[in-house]
Parts: sequence; C-alpha cells; structure tokens
Amino acid sequence: MDTKLKKIDKKRPKIKKIKKKIRLETLSPATSRPIVASKIKDTLELAKEPKKTHYTTFKRTAPTRYISVKPSRKKTPDFLNTSELLRSAEKISYEKKSHVYSYKLTDVLNTDFETLHGIVGKTKIHLCIYRINDSALFPFLEYFLYKWPKSSEPTSDMLMFPYKKFKGDTSVMNFANKFSKDLLKKSIVSDGYLSDKKNIYIFYNVGAVKNIVEELSRKNNWWWTLISEITNFKKVLNFPIYSSVTSLFLKYPLLNYLFDGTGKVIEIPTVAFHGTYYKLVPFVKSYGIKASSLNAMMGPYYYFGTFRKVVRYAGWTSTYKPRYINGELITDDDGRYINTEDPEHGNAGGIVRFALFLGKMKAFLNHPTDRDDMNDKLKARIEKNPYNRAYEMRIVKMHDHAGLWTKDFDSVYVGRAKLSNEKLFMTNPEFVVKTFDQQIVLSTHMLDKNTLQPNWNNSYDHYHIA
Repeated sequence: MDTKLKKIDKKRPKIKKIKKKIRLETLSPATSRPIVASKIKDTLELAKEPKKTHYTTFKRTAPTRYISVKPSRKKTPDFLNTSELLRSAEKISYEKKSHVYSYKLTDVLNTDFETLHGIVGKTKIHLCIYRINDSALFPFLEYFLYKWPKSSEPTSDMLMFPYKKFKGDTSVMNFANKFSKDLLKKSIVSDGYLSDKKNIYIFYNVGAVKNIVEELSRKNNWWWTLISEITNFKKVLNFPIYSSVTSLFLKYPLLNYLFDGTGKVIEIPTVAFHGTYYKLVPFVKSYGIKASSLNAMMGPYYYFGTFRKVVRYAGWTSTYKPRYINGELITDDDGRYINTEDPEHGNAGGIVRFALFLGKMKAFLNHPTDRDDMNDKLKARIEKNPYNRAYEMRIVKMHDHAGLWTKDFDSVYVGRAKLSNEKLFMTNPEFVVKTFDQQIVLSTHMLDKNTLQPNWNNSYDHYHIA
C-alpha cells in the first residue's frame, strides 16, 4: 500500500516557487522608469565588496541631492540613475547657499599625456570643452557642443563634441591644443583625457562664468548644453544629441557632478521651457517668469513645460481665440499668433529655455491615497458647467489650488499620470517651482511657424525653432 502511495505521489505535479519581482517606480523629468528588486539586490551585494578606486558615497544633507557613484561593471546604461538622489533630496536651504565647488575630473581622467605618443593616424580627437555657470541658485556645468546644419544626412541638426581626425604628423596634444585655440580664440591647458579604441576625448575648462543669455537660431552651430540635456533628455530643444556623447557621461558618472565645499554633490538643474508671443520674450529674458495667478492648478507659483508643451503657448493663445495687446490684434481668427511687422512671412512665437533647480520635488500620480483637492474653485467650475462634473472628479487628485505642497516641497511635477478612464492627465509634463530664484534663463528662440500645424498636436515631434 505504501509503495502505491509513493508512486501516486511522484506523479503529482511539483509546485514551483515563483519569486515575484517587485517593481518600484521612480520618476524622472522625462518618463517613469522601473527598478526591479533583483537589481536592487545586485547593488546591495556590490556594496559589500572591498572599496575600489573612484568609489564615493554621498550622505543626506540639505540643500542638495546625493547618490553613490562608482564605475559600472555592466554595460553602459541608457540613462543616468538618479533614483537614490531623488529619494534622499531635502528642501532647498537658502541659508546654506554656497558657491564653493569642485569638479573631480582627476578621479576620472588620465593626466599622463606621455601615453598618447604612440597614437597613430585616423584616430578621432574630440574636444570636451566645459564651463561652470556661477550665476544661479547653485553653480552648474555646461558643455560646448557642435550642432550639424539641417540636411538630408543622418547627422542633420545633431549635436556632438567638436572633433577632427588625427593625421599623425604631430603629437596628439599639439594637435588638440591648436584645435581648441582655433575654437576658443585663446590657449587653455587640458585637464586630461579619456580614450577608447579609435577616439580620444580631451577635456578643457573655460572656467567659471557669469550667465549670458543668447538668442539662438537653428542655424547656430555652437551650443552650451546642460548635463540634464545630455544624460536625461538626450536633446537640446528638439535637436538630438549624438549617442556617443551621452554614453561617455553615463559610463563615467563623476563627469556629471559638481561637489560643494563639504564634498557633497550639488544638484544638477533640469532644462525647462516657456512659450509666449514674440514681443513678450525680451521681458522674460530680462526678468524671468512671473508667478501665475491664484486660479492656477498648483497655486500662484512659477510654471514651466517641455519643449513640445510650450509650443502650444508660443503658437496660439490659450483659448484659440483672437487677442489684442494695446488695441492691436496679434492673432488670426483661430488664435494663432501673427508677426505684426511682417504678417505674411514673420515668425510670431517665442521660446525661452531655462535651467531649473527643483530641490525636493512632489510628483502628482493620481494615487488612491492622494488627497482630493475639494475647494471653492472646483465647486465654482462644476456649478458653471455641470456637464464637466465627471471630468472634474476624475482629476480631483491632480491639482492643489491652495499650494499646500509648498509646506514640504520646492517643486511639483505634473504629467503622465493615468486617470480612472485609462487616459493620461497630460501627455507633456509641467514643472512648477516655488520661488523665483529656482529659475535662470539660458537662451531665447523664435518658433518656426512653418513647422506648425492648424492646431497644436501633443504628440508631434517636428516642431522647431527658426
């Protein structure tokens, strides 16, 4: 009998233990990216290994964000992992504002230029020219990139490090120093270099500078570029950044960070935009964005968007209806802006590019436990238009008219949160910052009206500046 039972037992299917992968969501200005628990386990196991060269740990301290930085043992990632940095962020402390900083390139770069003597011809020499902008709430890095002209080639409108092919008729450093002098119109000593099989990246520091706001067009070849544009967005405005540039910063994370006087990482500003009628751009350029009205979704604070988002307000009025300024009609019948000096051919939309310090950021995710923002403004909107009641109740967790978020946070992200009808609240995100000092203007642009459609398209990828 026992033998029969054993035979039956063997025929029973064995229950396999299934390990569930816990997915934790971490939010970035561009998209939400999943982190799998197994990867977290790998990271913890790596942390137990003996310390290696260039291993630096950053602790929590206001006002900046910190992250563990170490050379990758795996394939270069396709985005800069700032999840720990976001989780440990604390509110900006204006009392601790400091412009003492360092850029630890010596922990990354090779400074022994003698090793370059054996380099032969056909190697590409890339110039990695950078500066430190010291005019904002905190100092931040900008890298000098070359933008290829518009063409039918794959490199059309693409940004990359300026480079030349080394012919081997002189030393690499003589070749690079002459190249940099031709570009910058002055001689600068190199900080060091990085290299792979057929490429040498040589770094040059222009130094600390005060902010100069430039008006740039599509024809401009030279662009000072934020780290967030290189590693997170991988584009400037709507112009792509060449993948090898992004890969270099992802492969060597210390290239992304400045450190304060205590050795802690200084927050990297994110890029954001504002769109408006072209005659209002000089005002924004000089004075920045003014606070929004009391009726605004997140209260009377400072609102910015992605490039595609702000094309909506650079191309048309907010209501798609005609608008007058000082008695002068500035739109057509469909609310599209017109150039009053050259109505037929002139561009009428302006784009302003900003760097934003987000500090401690709150993301509105429409989570079941989020607060319902039941307020007088909501009730008034429903009373005025009862047919919108269902929509208003669907988005009741996606606004904070009283600005209660400012008690614990410096900024807000509002965007691709899923509503109860499975649609997204916004296809193109917005950023809201609490104080005026969290913004700094980088450049201004005219919107090319020939790239506009009859109405704004929230998924169209071919809007461009003139």
